[in-house]
Amino acid sequence: MEEANITTGQYDKAFDQAGTAISIITIITSSLSILGSSSIIIAAAWKKKILSPEILPIFQLSLADFIASILLFMICCLRVSKSHINGKSCDFITGFVTSFYVSTFLLTLAYAMEIYFHICTGHIQYGKVDASVSISGSWREKWKKATSHPFMYVVYAISWLVPFIVALIFNLITSSGNSNDSSECCMPVFHYDDDECWTDKSNDGKAWHLVSKLLFIIPLSIVIILNLVFLILIKRVLKRQLRSQGIFSFAQRQSLKSVRNKLIMYQVMFFLCWIFSLILCIISLNQNYKMADYSWVLFLQGLFGPLQGFLNSIVYGWRRDKFRKMLTERTVLVAKAGQSLTSSHL
Repeated sequence: MEEANITTGQYDKAFDQAGTAISIITIITSSLSILGSSSIIIAAAWKKKILSPEILPIFQLSLADFIASILLFMICCLRVSKSHINGKSCDFITGFVTSFYVSTFLLTLAYAMEIYFHICTGHIQYGKVDASVSISGSWREKWKKATSHPFMYVVYAISWLVPFIVALIFNLITSSGNSNDSSECCMPVFHYDDDECWTDKSNDGKAWHLVSKLLFIIPLSIVIILNLVFLILIKRVLKRQLRSQGIFSFAQRQSLKSVRNKLIMYQVMFFLCWIFSLILCIISLNQNYKMADYSWVLFLQGLFGPLQGFLNSIVYGWRRDKFRKMLTERTVLVAKAGQSLTSSHL
């Protein structure tokens, strides 16, 4: 028995050391995301281009990334310093970390929808300038023209409000019966050990813990699937529009291939960032799940998941010529002759 206790103690100590290393990695990657997302936010605000159709989607995505990264950074700093934290405060912080990351999932989907609607509504076409996407005028006029379709205002409202309200209600319901003051347990709810961190052992408590995991798994899985669907739809619409112009030339084929490659890159980046979190969350549905048994998955999740904000700022923002030019132009000339159909949003 004494030997078993020593082994368990060594095991817990080893995981504590691994957990500290994972937290340090997460601090580094979340810091990069804070830097990347804030650069988009500051540039858009400084140039007063937030309501540009070109800027608004990435601005909102960067804002959600920024808030989530700041909160995650705080949590990991507390864990590394082994600071005491009130259990209820931890519950609310971790809950909102999850909610803002869910918002980034939905805003990523919204970006794909913006591209699709811009193509379908004819805002992107060869050799024509669509004056309807000009960003000059009053604030109200800019707001009316900030999206590709009126439905997108509903999408953006859902992306922000639903995850936040759900997290708030969930925390208000569960925090009274579930509280742990250990900084070791102050991490997103779907990573908790049932035996160590989720202190409500009643049947209702276990059910709420399951709900907390599903609130992450379901939106992430849906967004991964729908992003793939929109990738296919965008490619089909572009191909149809190109063919409708007559001869399907080599240059047009290359343009379509370039668009396809960019869309695939977006999806691969998103998938890479969150696949390890999704795997970990699914594994944690097992009642025998122990965080210590999956340190390597936690490590990969800490490396890739929090890096999303930084990668988004590069791929959706600074890497795109149109985004950089938009920050210095007064109006949007959506597509000029010879440019790709989706040059304004890809």
